Amino acid sequence: MKRVGRLLHRTTRGLVARLEAPQKLGEPLLVRGKGEVGRIFDLFGPVSRPYALIRPRKGLGEEELASLLGKELYVEGGR
Repeated sequence: MKRVGRLLHRTTRGLVARLEAPQKLGEPLLVRGKGEVGRIFDLFGPVSRPYALIRPRKGLGEEELASLLGKELYVEGGR
């Protein structure tokens, strides 16, 4: 797994993360030990270190989403 960023906060549209480098729309993001958190559905901000809006995967409850804030995000493989 390759580290790509950190979860910052929640919005009404999903989770916001700061990425270390651009990623592809639809890319699944993971938290170590928790599995897939969701997929990127929008990128905004500076091109070199964008913010990502993440649509959480179905089945994640409010408490679990809150516990993920501040956690590092990863992608599978070395992309």
